[in-house]
Amino acid sequence: MVKENDEYKIIVDLTSFDGDENNINVSAENKVLTISGEIDKKSFGNERIINFTQSYYLDEYLMMDKMTKEKKGNKYIITIPYDD
Repeated sequence: MVKENDEYKIIVDLTSFDGDENNINVSAENKVLTISGEIDKKSFGNERIINFTQSYYLDEYLMMDKMTKEKKGNKYIITIPYDD
């Protein structure tokens, strides 16, 4: 997570999630931003579940209605403006 100017940027590496941003969830409640992801990989009788959850407590007021999500290659970039 990077704090720049009046926004936060979070970059998620999608490599383990088959490059699919649909395997990532973003939510915010009461100044807590939570990013999670899960994928179930099956191949030749083997099954592997990959998941993560990361939560951040943010002092500023997040403008979730102005949040943007953008995929660039295997990176998923979440940008959330805030107001002090």
